[in-house]
Amino acid sequence: LRPLQALQLDILVDGSDIQAVEVDFKGTDMDMGYNRPLLQEAADGVFKGEATLPVCVTGHMIWQATVLVETGRTRIAVPFRFVTGE
Repeated sequence: LRPLQALQLDILVDGSDIQAVEVDFKGTDMDMGYNRPLLQEAADGVFKGEATLPVCVTGHMIWQATVLVETGRTRIAVPFRFVTGE
């Protein structure tokens, strides 16, 4: 993944009572600001959106992207880690 380039987000969710799907991006070693796009339902169980990651001054960043799925009764959080930069 490259900073400052549009990142297409496609999330497939199995379930009927999905109220919202967001992806929360956080730098693990440095505060990179609030970056949590709300995805729109494109089809049954398919949510789409776009995000742009900022550039880190160190040139290297470990990110955690947490997919947040809101249902009528609970919030499910699924974390993923990845690296940008050199």
